[in-house]
Amino acid sequence: MRQIQIWTAPRRVQIIRGFVTAEIICSATLILLVLLVPTNVRVFILLYTIGKRFGLLSVAMLCFTLVPGIIRRFGILPELKIFLMMFRRHFGILTYLFTVSHSMLAYWLPGLRFGFTPLLTFQFLGMIALGFGTPLFLTSNDFSVRILQKWWNRLHKLIYLMLFFAALHVLFTSPTTGIVLMMFVVLEVASYLVQYNHDRTLPRR
Repeated sequence: MRQIQIWTAPRRVQIIRGFVTAEIICSATLILLVLLVPTNVRVFILLYTIGKRFGLLSVAMLCFTLVPGIIRRFGILPELKIFLMMFRRHFGILTYLFTVSHSMLAYWLPGLRFGFTPLLTFQFLGMIALGFGTPLFLTSNDFSVRILQKWWNRLHKLIYLMLFFAALHVLFTSPTTGIVLMMFVVLEVASYLVQYNHDRTLPRR
């Protein structure tokens, strides 16, 4: 891990530019798809398949976003925490963009083309998770940190609700992946309990 940090440090700006480029491409592609709804059924099948992959990518990015907080509260792997914290904001942004891409390609575009069907339970849970992620995405910038101050940290605790509903959503469609997310729910709770017990045992001055 130390060697990875040494390699990453001078390249941090370039890596962040890569994240930003990916975010812009993802956003632009979504806008184009909404403006130019394809009509070919084969194209829709391809886009639906890609949309499912975006769902897996959003799960991976969400896990990367959560790991630094978990290991900090457990008091382990400080070097890994430092490494992931360098790119945590972009993990969070990509989580949201991949989630929107997943929702758009798997539900909204087919609905716009062929007509919407009533929301199924797992789709409703996914929409709730996306709803909790929206204010996180909109405030993932330095300007919001300055304006909101202490409320920024409070607002961004919504990520735990996003995680919970995302885990429920994924359990319906991919039980194995859903179990992984539920494990993160358990780790979040356990890490907060560890931190709480640690704070209670600290000597008072």
